[in-house]
Amino acid sequence: MTGKLKKGITVVLLVFLLGGMVGTVRGAYSPLYPAIPHGASLKDRLGFNDVAGHWAQGAIVRQVALGILEGRGAKSFSPEGAVTRMEVLQALLRIMGLEAGMLQRFPALDRTEAYLLAAQQAGLIGPGEAAELNWQEGARRQEVAAWLVRALGVPPAATAYHVRSFQDWPQVAGQYLGEVEALLARGNLRGVSPGLLAPNRVMKRGELATLLDSVADEYLPTLGVTAGQGRVIDSEGYSSYGQGWGGRLYHIVTAEGTLLQFLSDSAQPLVVNRGGRVGGGELLQAGDQIRFYLAGDRVLLVEVLTSPSLLVQGRIEAIGPARTWLDFTTLQGQRSRFYIGPGTELSVNGSPARVEDLFPGQEANLEVQEGSILALAAYLPEGQGGYLAPGARVRAGQVQGLEGDTLFILREGREEAYQLDPGTVILRAGTRQQAGDLRPGDMVTLYFNDLEGNIPARVLVDGGRQRVREIYRGTITLVSPYSREMVLARAERFNMAGWEPVAPSLRLELAPGVEIYTGGQRLSPGELAAGFIGEEVYVA
Repeated sequence: MTGKLKKGITVVLLVFLLGGMVGTVRGAYSPLYPAIPHGASLKDRLGFNDVAGHWAQGAIVRQVALGILEGRGAKSFSPEGAVTRMEVLQALLRIMGLEAGMLQRFPALDRTEAYLLAAQQAGLIGPGEAAELNWQEGARRQEVAAWLVRALGVPPAATAYHVRSFQDWPQVAGQYLGEVEALLARGNLRGVSPGLLAPNRVMKRGELATLLDSVADEYLPTLGVTAGQGRVIDSEGYSSYGQGWGGRLYHIVTAEGTLLQFLSDSAQPLVVNRGGRVGGGELLQAGDQIRFYLAGDRVLLVEVLTSPSLLVQGRIEAIGPARTWLDFTTLQGQRSRFYIGPGTELSVNGSPARVEDLFPGQEANLEVQEGSILALAAYLPEGQGGYLAPGARVRAGQVQGLEGDTLFILREGREEAYQLDPGTVILRAGTRQQAGDLRPGDMVTLYFNDLEGNIPARVLVDGGRQRVREIYRGTITLVSPYSREMVLARAERFNMAGWEPVAPSLRLELAPGVEIYTGGQRLSPGELAAGFIGEEVYVA
């Protein structure tokens, strides 16, 4: 945030704008999230000198931050090194939340014996494995697969359909066959090359990090960790009464439209991974798309999603048993696997949908980023092959304005123009609308009958759950608790790429029940009027 705050305080209001320049406050404010207390030491531990540019770098950082894996030496992770069987057991006991209790239950035992006993009690290994295997040797791929399946509580598969598709399938031990098949069917385990599973090859540490990362959604709740996605709005200097100066507050809007605040200071810095570089909050910039991990009410890790999102059009080929991934063939015939996360927005024929509503054969359009699906728009298939049904091509964005029959929307930080003609159907909450009924800030989905044209056949105006539509900032010049209005000077609007001026003076209406916060503490309109004229404010 530009400028210096007089009191080092930011007043944040959650405001849903109903149209034009007047808004009504009627939302719920999310609390402030400080960085974890051990952020400085975690940032130092993640400063490995041998993972930059490695294909598993992101997974390595996440698994070490979560406390599942450890480095080898002060600055080395050794991603190409062999992972030992004992390291695998330690990691699996951690994702099950059993390691701490194990150390308390068996304080007199040697650590290796304690881990082996705990792993047997948890059903990860049998007595024969505990006695016969050398636990300091490298873990074989089939062993890791079997133990991971047991840790997740996934039943072994009855038939070896996927295993038998590999040329070297006879190398899979009978005792591991069902578990290896189960992990292959889920899509978490893959061959090392076409036709080769390499079940007896020793797994590398980078491979283990990636494998554990692929099932993270299943064990994060056990660790008390939640994950989310959002975008950085801005940051500013921060001070809390009695706690001194030097902090920085980062304002985030999530994919669900919720406002969050992340607090970083010298004692408890944020840990940020940006394109393979691990540092503090200084790596965050306004407009960054991020993935974040919260450990309770603390920020554990923030990742900047540096690659742009892409629109992929084609057909769903297969869906994983746990419905966490799908195989997809593009219109050009390229087949890929993409992952479905908790924040993925799904729709079928323009209506909100669940993962259970999807099935192989559906034509769909995906918005993907770094292998994950941000949004998926599917429809019931018509015809065969690569047939593109009417309304199959989709564009979604925020209305910026309407000039004649030209509709301007903001999509992925860029303004795009589309032509509306008399045949374009515009619907809001199922009701037919005219082009003039579209308002700046409306979230719209445009459906096209062709691959190249810019005339949408349908425009669906978002009438679902209330979400943040506009985010403004400015200096408070007037707050009237009686007329319930607030006026901002030098108002700017966040356009998903940065801040742009909108008006010298912006007037907002405050509805009953308005929630006003400063540093996580709630204020009344009267308190705002009495003590914060001249302060800078965020309005969303």
